[in-house]
Amino acid sequence: MASLDLVDLGAKGASKKQIKSLTDAMRPSNSAIAPFLPSM
Repeated sequence: MASLDLVDLGAKGASKKQIKSLTDAMRPSNSAIAPFLPSM
């Protein structure tokens, strides 16, 4: 579900810095959301 939230944020123009802070906060889930974040 977190990955869908990040995709939604990306669609709304969230900055890479904001998205990175979210991924850092959810580090245990990085493997699940990495496909949605090419900047990683």
